[in-house]
Amino acid sequence: MDLRNYGQRAAALPPAVLLLAEHLDAILALGEDLMAMDFDLTSLSHPGAIAEERRLPASLGQFIARVRTFEGLLLLRLDRARESAGRLMADDERFLMPLRLFMAGTVGLTDSLRSIAEECAGRCEDAFCPIVFMRRRGLAGEECGSFTGLMTLELDEAYLVAGAFPLGVIMDHAATLLDVLDIHYDLFPEANERADGVSTPPQSNTAGEATAGGRPLA
Repeated sequence: MDLRNYGQRAAALPPAVLLLAEHLDAILALGEDLMAMDFDLTSLSHPGAIAEERRLPASLGQFIARVRTFEGLLLLRLDRARESAGRLMADDERFLMPLRLFMAGTVGLTDSLRSIAEECAGRCEDAFCPIVFMRRRGLAGEECGSFTGLMTLELDEAYLVAGAFPLGVIMDHAATLLDVLDIHYDLFPEANERADGVSTPPQSNTAGEATAGGRPLA
């Protein structure tokens, strides 16, 4: 959902609420994108396969690079959401409790952003070693030293974003706070109507009037 598509209605929302809701919605979308990612390791899982970067298919390196890109985008959105949450805490006391829970649940973000930046730049030790990447993200056990026995890389809610934040926890924090904002501001009225089983029938233009958004144009 893109709140910017709500036009005048979105413009009527408090800026801090609008920005926070956009960032939270983007976090959920990026999280779903990450959980849709997987990679087939069948060709590397036999005992003779050697886990060296130069011997691995380029597609695996591209997969890991793509995952890191989405991680970085998600963490940047999380950082912006925390900034917006801080502003809203100062502006509206009604949201203090859910905002505090969100802030407490996402503490340590700066270190994770730095970790992603160092990995992408190749500055940290073994930054591009797939086995190390898998261990840090919870995709393989700490004792794992090869691809033997591994069939598929699959990201789920237990996936550790930047090796620190369980993806499911991040998404739960974002969804909970977004639900609170939606309850107070009805951010997604069309989605809420569909969820309640209520549909708004299209208005016919029997009088031959030009309409916009179901309303006669002046």
